[in-house]
Amino acid sequence: MSQREGLEGIELLGPLGLLLGPVLFIAENIADQAEEALFDEKPIISELTRLGADLDAGRIEEDAFYEQEAALLEKLEWITQQKEARRG
Repeated sequence: MSQREGLEGIELLGPLGLLLGPVLFIAENIADQAEEALFDEKPIISELTRLGADLDAGRIEEDAFYEQEAALLEKLEWITQQKEARRG
């Protein structure tokens, strides 16, 4: 949701709108940032890279690698599906 969509009716509240407007603006900014963090693939890709390096260096067993890799790939797929659903 864009910030303007959430604030469209605020002027109808009169003086109360003047008090609530900034609070709603801040709340929407926080929600937008949380959503952006939730759908950010970069930390998952970084973790996959680190996991592969750990396997190559012998710091992790293959079974543990494949288990963790599967969980990370599942998260990545979920993010992709959520982004596609929001687009269309």
